[in-house]
Amino acid sequence: MLTDSDNQVERTGVASRFWTHVVGLVVIVLGLWSFGIHGDFLWIDRVEILESGYRVTSKAEAVDVWTQSLDSYLERQHGDLSDSGGYLRPIYSYSISLDWLLWQDNPRLYKLVNVFWHLAVVLGLYVLGSQLLIGHRDGSFLSLGAAILFAVHPFGVHSVTWISGRKDTLCAALAISALILFGRLLKRRSNTYLKQGLFLFSIVVLLNLAMFSKELAIVTPLFATVWIWMRLGKINGGESDAGVPMKPVWGALILMWMSSLFCVVYRYFMIGGIGLNANRPSDSLLMNVATSCRLMTHYVGRVFVPLGPSIVDRWRVSDSIELVELGTIACVILVGIVLAYLLVKRIPEGLALAWFVVWLLPATGLVSLNHVYAERYLYPALWGLFLLLVMIALRLVNYFKSSSSRMTQKLFLGASVGLLAVFYTSITMDSFRHWKSESSLFGHAVNQNVNYVEGQSALALHCLDEKKFEESLMHSELAIESAKDKRFKSYMSPHIVFSNAGLAAINLGKTDRAIGYFEKAVIARPNHSLSYYHLAKGYAAKGQLDLAIENFKQSITIRPENHLARNDLGFVYLQTRQFQNCIEVLKPTVGSSGDGPLARSNLGSAHLMKKQFADAAIHFAWLSEFNDQDALNLAKLAWCKYEIGESEEAKTAWQRAFAISPDDPVVKFVQQTYVWPATK
Repeated sequence: MLTDSDNQVERTGVASRFWTHVVGLVVIVLGLWSFGIHGDFLWIDRVEILESGYRVTSKAEAVDVWTQSLDSYLERQHGDLSDSGGYLRPIYSYSISLDWLLWQDNPRLYKLVNVFWHLAVVLGLYVLGSQLLIGHRDGSFLSLGAAILFAVHPFGVHSVTWISGRKDTLCAALAISALILFGRLLKRRSNTYLKQGLFLFSIVVLLNLAMFSKELAIVTPLFATVWIWMRLGKINGGESDAGVPMKPVWGALILMWMSSLFCVVYRYFMIGGIGLNANRPSDSLLMNVATSCRLMTHYVGRVFVPLGPSIVDRWRVSDSIELVELGTIACVILVGIVLAYLLVKRIPEGLALAWFVVWLLPATGLVSLNHVYAERYLYPALWGLFLLLVMIALRLVNYFKSSSSRMTQKLFLGASVGLLAVFYTSITMDSFRHWKSESSLFGHAVNQNVNYVEGQSALALHCLDEKKFEESLMHSELAIESAKDKRFKSYMSPHIVFSNAGLAAINLGKTDRAIGYFEKAVIARPNHSLSYYHLAKGYAAKGQLDLAIENFKQSITIRPENHLARNDLGFVYLQTRQFQNCIEVLKPTVGSSGDGPLARSNLGSAHLMKKQFADAAIHFAWLSEFNDQDALNLAKLAWCKYEIGESEEAKTAWQRAFAISPDDPVVKFVQQTYVWPATK
C-alpha cells in the first residue's frame, strides 16, 4: 500500500520527468528551426506585411479587419470586391501588425516569432497527448515521441519558415490551448464554481481567437466530442464512470459548439457568405469524393515519407472512376471502418486517428478551397498519425519482446523514434535553403513541376520587380497555359496573372498584347481601380487617348484616392489641351498623399495655359522649393511672377534658372518676352 510519502515521491518524479521532456523539446525546436530564420520576405509576405496589405495601420483599420474578408481588405485601396465569403482572419492581422510595430521590416524577427509559436504548438501537443493517454502507463513517453516527430517534420517549414504561415501556427497553438483546458475539466476532480467559470471563459476566448486566426479551428468542438466519448464511458447521474463531474464538461462542450456556430454566423453577416469564395475541383459530387480520397491517401504517404517537400499545389483532379480512384476510395472506407471500430470499443489509438481525420476534414473538399492540395494543410493534423504510429509501435514491441524489461522496450522504441526524427530533420534542414529568396523558392518549385501555376505567377512578379521583362512575360504566359488544363487544379488569380503579363508586355513595347492582358484583368476584377489604370496606360501608350481618358476616369470613379490615375489623366488632358479638365482632376491631389512634383507640374502648366498666372505661380513656387535646380520650373515661376506684376521676384527666379540652364527653351522665352524688354 502506498503511503503519502510514496505518493509525494511519485508526483515529484512525474513533475521532474515532465520538465525534462519540456526542456528537451525546447532544445530540439529552437536548435533546428533557428536555421530557418534566414532569408527575406517571400511571396505574399510582401503584400500582406511590407505593403501593409493585411496589416492594421490605423484605428479605423483595426475595426475593418473584423468586417471585411482578407481579399477585400487587401484591395481596400483599389476598390471593393463583389465576391462574398472568403477568409476572415483579424487575429492574424493583429499579430503581424504587432510585429511591424516592434521591428518594422526585419524578416528574421518575424520568422523567430513563428518559431516560438511552433514551439508553443509542440509543447501544447505534448501536454495534450499526455492528457489523451492519461490512463496509459506510458502515455507521457508516447506523447513525447509524437511531439518530437511533429516538431522536426519538414511539413512544418511551410507554416514556420514562411512568415505568412503564422496563421497556421497561431490557429493551432490557440485551439490546442483550448483543448488542454478542456482536458483539465475531464480530470477526476471537482473544481470550485469560480475555477470552473474561469476554465469555461478561457476555453471560449481561446477557441474564438483560434477561429479568427484561421477558420480551420472550427473543427475543434468535433474532436472534443470524440474525446468525451473515449474518456468518460457511461454517464451515471452527474458523474461519469470515471468519477468526473459532468456539468462543467457539458457546459464547455456546448460553449465550444456555440463558438463555432458564432464564427459561422458572424462570417455570414460580416462578409456575406458562410463558405469561402472558391470552387470545388469538379461539378460532380462523385468526382469530388474521388479527388478527396486520392488526397487523403497521398497525404498519409507524404507524412511518413516526405521526400522532396514541395509548395506545389498542382493536383490531379479525378474526372472518371478508374483503378486509382477505386483503390483510394477503398482505403478511405477501410480507414473509416477502423476508426469507427476504435471509437466504439474506446481503444486509445482511436483518439490519435480521430485527430488526424478531424483536422484534415476541411482540406478534403468539404469546403471549397483555392488550393485543393497543399502540404501545410497537414499542420497540425499530422501529429495524430505520429501519435498513432508510436502507439502501434509500442504494442508491437510489447508483443515481440514480451520477455524483455519495460526499460529495454522503451529504449528500443525511443531509438526508433530518434532515427526517424533524424531522417525528418535532415529533410527539413535541406528545405531551408529553398526559402531564402523568391527566386530560390519558386525556381525550385517550378523545377519540381513546370506547370505549377502559382509558382510561375510568383516568378513573373519577381522578374517584374527585377525589370527582367522577357522572363516575367514568359512565366506569366506559362501560368496562363498551365491553368487551361482542366485535368489539374492549381491556384491562379486571373487578375494578378493577366496584370503581370500586361505590365511585362508594355515594358517590352508589345502594346497590343499588353492591352489584351489588361482587358482580361478588368474582366477578372471589374471593380478594381488599378485594373482600369493599367488598361488606360496601355491605351495611352498606343496613342488611343480617348480610350485612355475613359479608363482613367473609371479608375478614379472606383477609387477617388487613386492619385496615379489622376496624375496620368491630368497629363493626357494637358496633352490634348483640355486645361480645365486637367485642373479639375488634379486639384484633389494638392495637400493629399498624392501631392508631388508630377501633379504640381501638370496642374501649374494647365493654369499657365489658361493664363491663370497667380494660381500657376503657387505650384511652380512649390516645385522650386522641392527642387531648386530645376531650371524649367524656375523659368515658369518667373513667367507667372512677371505677369502678376511681381517683377523683382520674377527676375530673381529667372536669374536662377538662367544660371542652371541658359539654353532651356522656356528660359529663353522668358528672357526674350520679359527680361530684355524690361531692361531696354
